[in-house]
Amino acid sequence: MIKIIVLDDKNFCVKEVANKEIPCSSIIVIYPIEFVSDSVLEENIPKMVSVVREYIKESESYLMFKNMIGNARWDSEKLKYGDMAYKHQKKADELAEKMNKGISPYFWYVGKVSEDIVFNEISRKVDYAVCLEKIER
Repeated sequence: MIKIIVLDDKNFCVKEVANKEIPCSSIIVIYPIEFVSDSVLEENIPKMVSVVREYIKESESYLMFKNMIGNARWDSEKLKYGDMAYKHQKKADELAEKMNKGISPYFWYVGKVSEDIVFNEISRKVDYAVCLEKIER
């Protein structure tokens, strides 16, 4: 079964992030249309884009080492993988801070996409979506 996510182009703005290094890995940026031409967001998007690929890499490395802990046989392996997972999580947290600097109470949520995305009646297969979310307090 193919799942499709349809984004309403009246409410959201979608930008594709060009990837020169890894053409098969695609990322889209999604944010409410009310933020189009917002100077704070327009200033933040290039900062976020500059680190999002590294953030994704660190997050995936963290998950890989975390899974390896569960499959490890020896305590020494578990400690080693735990240390590696911690280092990648710490680096991902630092990158998230850089991505989100100056946009509080909003933040960028990075998620792996398993469905096709339809926007402006065009279907796209993307690997990751970076969505602007509001922190609920």
